Amino acid sequence: MSSVRTNLRLREAVLKAGFTPERVAEKLQVDPKTVERWIQTGRTPYPRHRYAVAALVGVSVAELFPQSAPQLRPSRTSFAGVCIWCEHTECENADCIVTHESAEWEVCEVCGGAPWMASVTGCGCVFGLVQKSAKFAAAGAVA
Repeated sequence: MSSVRTNLRLREAVLKAGFTPERVAEKLQVDPKTVERWIQTGRTPYPRHRYAVAALVGVSVAELFPQSAPQLRPSRTSFAGVCIWCEHTECENADCIVTHESAEWEVCEVCGGAPWMASVTGCGCVFGLVQKSAKFAAAGAVA
């Protein structure tokens, strides 16, 4: 079985924008084989090329190369040093650290990622982010 991962998002965006891989290569001043590798093997381009190809086809970098997008993650402790997981100050608990590192977060839809609006909206997010599942998805935040 092959481990090749075709980047369907990139291929579709290039075609939808009316380009060919060869034309994209010409515009970005790279070898056509390089663009083919990005599409056929799922190889992630250098950041400067990611942004250039995204601008060229009119799609965000995160949509074309989701694996390269930075992960959203709030601080593990509040401004007062209180852990958002165990609610203790100065927490160095390994379970809290592992839980925090493995949690998946997204921008709070209620306050739009603006934590200072939490008192107005009552969203209970953590620094403008909500966890996709688990502790903060069901209950309000401590921080």
